[in-house]
Amino acid sequence: MKMEHLSKHDEKAHAILGGAAQVFSSKGYHHASMRDIARETGMSLAGMYHYFSGKEEILFSIQRFCFRQVLDDVEARLAGISDPAEKLRAVVYGHLKFFTQNVTEMRVLSHEADSLNGEYRQHINEMKREYYNMVAKILEELHDGGWSDAERRRTTLSIFGMINWIYTWYRPDRDGSPEELADTMMNIITNGIATPTKAG
Repeated sequence: MKMEHLSKHDEKAHAILGGAAQVFSSKGYHHASMRDIARETGMSLAGMYHYFSGKEEILFSIQRFCFRQVLDDVEARLAGISDPAEKLRAVVYGHLKFFTQNVTEMRVLSHEADSLNGEYRQHINEMKREYYNMVAKILEELHDGGWSDAERRRTTLSIFGMINWIYTWYRPDRDGSPEELADTMMNIITNGIATPTKAG
């Protein structure tokens, strides 16, 4: 995970999140311990507890940071774009660029989506809904309100399914840049949804 202009306190907290992402990715959240994260980061347990109350707060912080980075980047990309197809490409490209640069965190987000509880889970779910609604609105604009609710939902979730799991197969030396990947996916998306299916 990359972040600029951090305070000394935030640099250490960010280092913990990076090390924890490595541990959660390799061992799984439920099999990982604070001691595992301490070994990965080279920090003492006491030092880590100064920044985080436990591994659930660490997982929450990883997810919140990643979703906030993606949402902020996508919103910035959408500024000034009026064409719905270009809006959708901006979302797809922004998502792919972030996740191809943060593959470990992407794996954690995908595999530990249901590992949070209580307010942590509620907060992340709200961020996911914000992202979902952003894409669903663009799809609605793309077909000028011609979607049924079910069709819009199926299409929105299908797009997320396609762009979220690239870490299982994507290799830049073989599959090209994020821009090329976005072009390929947009070709699939636009050709597949150019004519909405009729409600049966």
